[in-house]
Amino acid sequence: ELSARAIEGFGGGFRARFTAATRGSGLGTSGAVVGVEIIDPGSGYFKPPHIVISEGGRGCEGPLFEAVLGTRRYHPMDAYPGVGLEFEVIVADNPFDRIRHFSIEGDLPHLMLSATFAPPVESTSPKGLVSRTFRWDPPRNIAGSRPLALCFSAEDNSGEVLPSGTQLAGKSDAACLMVTVVRCAYAVRGGETLLHVAAYYGTNWIQIWAANVLLQDPEGSDIAEGQLVNVGHTYTLERGDELLGLARKFGMSEEGIHELNYDVAQTPPELLGA
Repeated sequence: ELSARAIEGFGGGFRARFTAATRGSGLGTSGAVVGVEIIDPGSGYFKPPHIVISEGGRGCEGPLFEAVLGTRRYHPMDAYPGVGLEFEVIVADNPFDRIRHFSIEGDLPHLMLSATFAPPVESTSPKGLVSRTFRWDPPRNIAGSRPLALCFSAEDNSGEVLPSGTQLAGKSDAACLMVTVVRCAYAVRGGETLLHVAAYYGTNWIQIWAANVLLQDPEGSDIAEGQLVNVGHTYTLERGDELLGLARKFGMSEEGIHELNYDVAQTPPELLGA
């Protein structure tokens, strides 16, 4: 068992138990350390920062996502035209370290270029928390696209400072989401009625009302902000289906189908229903 004291008054040290290989144990060379168990981390045992995603959807079905995200693991999240997508990305670190880099990792997906990522806000109580708010209003014509990969990364200032003044990389974490724009659904903005939703999709309120059997008032007085409204019925393509035939079947134009189905719009006509 090893006890480590604080160095130059920083932190409270830690206690750890080491497991060593012995002759004939089959764990490795005799005397080699093969396991470490932290008994008391103290305040001098540094854990890396971790990223938390919380409070999604601007009222859309309440909190959509709240979890500590593991590095490189993709977590699903739904987005809807209307109120859009909004969530807070929080980096939690030791109070004696500072976050020096906190950003979207890589490039935004090209369908998300209109998104914004607010400047970092550092918490004073408790210390060690830095948050940024991500906002995106998905347009109606990308519903049905492939899930969009969105990653965030953070690094603290715990890296060693060389004599030259260069600071090496500190501890870091990353978290990723797979954002899906849900097909044929709209999350109502505050003050909107079925007339507004119908106008947004270039249709009439009767068709919208008919697709939502739980709505009692045709004028939509019983609609709350963030409520999901169906704007059409989903249909699975069958072998032999053609776009013109589908348009006639559902009383729509081919352009209207493209507007609600990004994947269909990006598929060559001869491959539909193949």
